[in-house]
Amino acid sequence: MTQQTFDMLADMKLSAMAAELANQLKDPSFAALGFEERLDMIVTADLLIKVKPPNKKNSLTNRCP
Repeated sequence: MTQQTFDMLADMKLSAMAAELANQLKDPSFAALGFEERLDMIVTADLLIKVKPPNKKNSLTNRCP
């Protein structure tokens, strides 16, 4: 089941979710958390990757004189 889940996440371009799920599966301390808490962490990991603040270097070079 797990490999199929990883494959589906990759197909949907949710690599950060897959990475967070892998981290949770490796670390036994996550077993103490509830489903909603773990899901929140997985979704948040993907959101943080997709909604990065703009690169300061790019912002400076795109500034009008």
